[in-house]
Amino acid sequence: MKSTIRSKEVLTHFRCIFCNKWWTIGEVPITKTKWFCPWCGKLQEKINTQNKSK
Repeated sequence: MKSTIRSKEVLTHFRCIFCNKWWTIGEVPITKTKWFCPWCGKLQEKINTQNKSK
């Protein structure tokens, strides 16, 4: 019997400070501090992290 392959991915959710829309990126590099919104194209330089898990 063949086995099913399973993998785990960490997703990071962002909200644009200009257009207020959300987007998600998998396996975000921790050292990256500047992102461009895929919706409006504006640079997001201040990234605040909210960790809601307890």
